[in-house]
Amino acid sequence: MDGSGFNKRVLVVTREPRALGIAKLPRALARAGFSVAALRRDNSFVARTRYVSKHYASPTNSVRLVATLIYALRDWDPVLVIPGDLWSLKYLHHVATSRLYQLLFPQAVELLRYSLGCPEFYGELDSKIRLQQLATKIGISTLPGCEVHSIDDALTFGKTNGYPVVLKKDHGSGGAGVWICKDKHSLLDTYAEIQKKQKRASVLRTLRSCYKRGLLGHIGKVPVRIAIQKYVEGEPVACNFVALEGRILASNTVFKRLPHPAPTSPCCVIESLQHDQIDSISKALIKQTEFSGFGAFDFIVDGKSGQAYLLECNPVPTSVSHLGDVLGNDLCAALFAVICGNQTRERVVSPQKVVVAMFPHEVRRDPNSRYIKDYYHDIPVDDPALLEALKSHYGIILQ
Repeated sequence: MDGSGFNKRVLVVTREPRALGIAKLPRALARAGFSVAALRRDNSFVARTRYVSKHYASPTNSVRLVATLIYALRDWDPVLVIPGDLWSLKYLHHVATSRLYQLLFPQAVELLRYSLGCPEFYGELDSKIRLQQLATKIGISTLPGCEVHSIDDALTFGKTNGYPVVLKKDHGSGGAGVWICKDKHSLLDTYAEIQKKQKRASVLRTLRSCYKRGLLGHIGKVPVRIAIQKYVEGEPVACNFVALEGRILASNTVFKRLPHPAPTSPCCVIESLQHDQIDSISKALIKQTEFSGFGAFDFIVDGKSGQAYLLECNPVPTSVSHLGDVLGNDLCAALFAVICGNQTRERVVSPQKVVVAMFPHEVRRDPNSRYIKDYYHDIPVDDPALLEALKSHYGIILQ
């Protein structure tokens, strides 16, 4: 599976400078056999990794960004484009569905559609509200929840379904935009704070759009939708996958443990598990949306019944996507195999639990953690510039 005779180039596109998942993914892509280029900001983590062979600087102006993207696609000639964050995913969705760009750059649009999946379903997975609606439509178990348009809607839901409840922004990842409300008073306070922040953000977006006309301002103007959902005590679990044209090629399901510093913060430790229900739900959703790319479905597994409830999807590389060789199912190797015309191997079910201490989260939580000492520590020791950038940004001094 050396890929002889096949295009092995991929282009990473990311605007979020502090995205950890996409910063660590190039190593796994390169080890699988890909050559990696990146369209990114100069101050981004991904700009520091040694596993990116060619770099394209991402401009802030929307017209120049389109021109730079098209130039990079023609110059690098990738077989696949990988968005590294939600903003970049939405931007690439825009390019892939623009009638103007279809006329001007038909080959680029064709490549983006192959890389991202069917345009008909763009926005289904990254929207918490639309994902829950889709899951219900195809018979997947979900927790009680709905979109709320006012505090009265939220209070009515809390009264009907009981507390605690969870308020969520429709878009977001890594625990951002998620609040657990234990009672009516907490819900009132949290909703009021969300409304205050939205008003402030609306003013800033208006000022910014006056300065930056075009697509960059347009994307920022999307109104924030809020969802509410019943809270269930249980274990948070994520199914991390890579898919192509509606088929999951490989996946790793993990417990997400020790969130820090808050209950909705990124986890510091993961532990592998086998969960047939989660595998089945993930495959059904990917097939339904004809999705292509890296991503992860988040679930909560009820502590009493063992039932897995779908929460949301992060349809871009996560901080677990690159850990396939550790967890047992190498996502990048599976993708490379299919790109090269080979069959993917059967999913590996490890007889032993695999535990990983996530860098930099676990060392920030506890520099003397037993998980760092006794289990695999996901620290990029073979990528010195990236390691230094992470240490500098997070203020980490390694012992």
